[in-house]
Amino acid sequence: MGGAFSSAHLTGLTAAQYAEKFRQNELLWLIEHCDLPVGFVRAKPVDDLLYIAEIGVARAHQGKGLGRRLLAHMRRYARENEFKGLAGLTWKDVPFNGPYYLHNGFQAWSLDQAGPELRTLAASSDEQKLNTIGERMIFGERF
Repeated sequence: MGGAFSSAHLTGLTAAQYAEKFRQNELLWLIEHCDLPVGFVRAKPVDDLLYIAEIGVARAHQGKGLGRRLLAHMRRYARENEFKGLAGLTWKDVPFNGPYYLHNGFQAWSLDQAGPELRTLAASSDEQKLNTIGERMIFGERF
C-alpha cells in the first residue's frame, strides 16, 4: 500500500488474512455478474445495530447502483431481523466513504450516539492507525 497509507504503516492483507477478516464477521452478501463477484458487503451485529464492516464494488461495475442495492438489502435484512439500525466507521472526507454514506441516508454520529461496542471499535488500535491517514467518522441510521 502506498500514498497516504504508507504513513499509517499498514500493509496489504494476504488472501489468508482477508479470509480470516471475512470469518470474523457473521454476514456476507455478494453481488455476482456472469458468476463472478463484483460487489460485496460484510457486516456483523454490534450493540443493537447491524455494523457495516466493509462494502466494495469492483471498479468496472461502479456507478451502476450496486452499492445502493447492497445498502438497501442490508436495511431490509436489519429491519426483518429486529436490528435498531445500521452503522459503520469510515473516512469523513473521502468521496466514496463519508459523503457516500451521508448521501445514502446515513447521519454522522458523535461518540455519544454510539453504543459501547461501537465506541470500542472506534477507539481500537486499527482505527487509530487509520486516523493517521485522514479523519474517521461514525455514520449511522436508526429505524
